[in-house]
Amino acid sequence: GSEIFLWSRFRLVCVVFVGVVMAVAGEARCSWVGLVCQVTSSLCDCSKCVLMKRTLSHLQIDALTLLSYYAPFCFMLLVPAAVCTEMPKNIDTWFNQFHANLGLPLLACNAVVAFAVNIVTVQLIHVTDAVSITLFCICRDVLIVFGSG
Repeated sequence: GSEIFLWSRFRLVCVVFVGVVMAVAGEARCSWVGLVCQVTSSLCDCSKCVLMKRTLSHLQIDALTLLSYYAPFCFMLLVPAAVCTEMPKNIDTWFNQFHANLGLPLLACNAVVAFAVNIVTVQLIHVTDAVSITLFCICRDVLIVFGSG
């Protein structure tokens, strides 16, 4: 590849790995489905970062153009999985509960924040290396989990 192996980066990844192992060690039970989903998610995220980095460096396009290419593709890949796993039995009841509990303004704010996070991620991919991107994505995921809870 185009990245050079550095021991300092390897140590950073090891520190993150040890932190994750310590956090998981306190868990009494393990869900194999959850583990497979998390590993698959991590592999897809790493692949996405590598492909985006190569696209940015070889095609010389800006972050917004790259985002306009890969966002619809990701959406098309995720919709079937979302329909299979998240489709409510009664759509009318779900729609009424959605409007009562959340509403369109909160959905619009969520979309703006997601767009901003994607722009920042693509800009970071453009100016830094794969390990930094991976560490940023881990921090992003942790913030999303703590922010949603």
